[in-house]
Amino acid sequence: MMSHGMLPASFEMETAVLGAILLEPQAAAPVAFAQLAPPHFYNQDNRTIFETALALFRRNIPPGAVAVMAELSALGYLDAVGGRARLEDLVAAVPSASAVEAHCEVLHGYMLRRQYIADMTEQVQAAYDPKVEIAAVIDKSEAALTRVALAQDKAEVATGADSIRDFLRTGFEQWQDEEGGWHWSRKWGMVCGVKPIDAILRGFRKQSLSFIAADANVGKTMLMLNMANYFAQKGHPVLFYSLEQPRGEIGQRLLAIRSGVKDEDLWADLNKEKRIAPKVMEAVEKSADEIKSLPLYVDDCTNGINIRRFKSETRKLVRKLGIHVVMLDYLQLMDTDGRADRHDLEIAAISKAMKMLSRELDIHVMVASQVNRSGANTRGEPTLKSLKESGALAADPDYVLGLWNPEVGKKDEANAVKQDEAARTINIRILKTRYGPGKGQRADVRMLPGRCKIIPLTKGDFEEVTLEDMPDGEINVDGF
Repeated sequence: MMSHGMLPASFEMETAVLGAILLEPQAAAPVAFAQLAPPHFYNQDNRTIFETALALFRRNIPPGAVAVMAELSALGYLDAVGGRARLEDLVAAVPSASAVEAHCEVLHGYMLRRQYIADMTEQVQAAYDPKVEIAAVIDKSEAALTRVALAQDKAEVATGADSIRDFLRTGFEQWQDEEGGWHWSRKWGMVCGVKPIDAILRGFRKQSLSFIAADANVGKTMLMLNMANYFAQKGHPVLFYSLEQPRGEIGQRLLAIRSGVKDEDLWADLNKEKRIAPKVMEAVEKSADEIKSLPLYVDDCTNGINIRRFKSETRKLVRKLGIHVVMLDYLQLMDTDGRADRHDLEIAAISKAMKMLSRELDIHVMVASQVNRSGANTRGEPTLKSLKESGALAADPDYVLGLWNPEVGKKDEANAVKQDEAARTINIRILKTRYGPGKGQRADVRMLPGRCKIIPLTKGDFEEVTLEDMPDGEINVDGF
């Protein structure tokens, strides 16, 4: 297979896969092209033959031996790869294409080894350089390890530049139904369970970053916990970093969300100050069992966490638990390294790191953020300028949701306090989205603080946006 000192590769496996494609293109080509890319072939001649066959396949031409030979000849590559005799040898070496999937898995393993060796060699060399900070070496090493670990299951590899044909096909598939018709109402990502938000955004995409921006005590945490509960319920594993509340309080709020029992009653029963009725307790116990089965994980970093630890822990847990959504409550409590001259530059670095991490790990990262009241408009509604510390907080995220309580700031403060204790209206404005025409739209809800519940307002309460209301043909692909 390979000799000591050479990079891991198998000429025999490469020959077997290419021979299967040329021998039985209708059966073998879809399997091979779904799992492999040109970098999987270490031998340059084999890689050229694979690339030629792949190009034919993408033009809906079966990449059999005759077709590939003609294409290589037209491109002037036939003699370079060994001529007609080389292609005949490939076909003769494979009696059937039945084992092509197993052979592809072997090639994928060799490619991962080569990629890992290259990445680690680069970091070992960097570790020798005193000008390179060791923290940067560790971070890049962890990123390389995670990239290889995730690629084990996904059969993915960085292939450099791709044809626009390929990723446009992926985008268009999101708008088509099974019959090939166009549907603007199709989901684009993971829906969060808050219907007005889902109706506008059609779900939060992976490889993206969102900010939930609001003043203190408006309901950022409650909104995110309701979303976390729904994501996990729908099979999307969630990792929730709580920098403010210990995990016991987070668990209690989740229990209130699922059971409908007031948060204060749960605490009173726990402290033996007040007993919950037996029937109600049955509902609480049932909800507790449901929560235990959810793929929802909480890390209460109440002693602080910096961006290096955040990235390191997240990478480990994504590899171990298959996390789809990472939530952080909240940004301003994250420790900074103090390396930058200004605090706003440190916050900008954290924001950028979170955005890059979402892409690296193929996850969605959702972050709660405080706002400056001075940046709000005359109605107290937050704007992108309200985001504290740094303009990067407005530039980096793919989604920004601004929350505010319309009662706060009114002259009747007693009414505001009374409303805060019972149901209160929370206005939500989509301040930014890179996907679709949702920017500027409202997704208002009522919050029940005691029960940690969120209820969409009725159509009479605000101009409700539904999937059916969205106009066909007005697709904004800015940032797509």
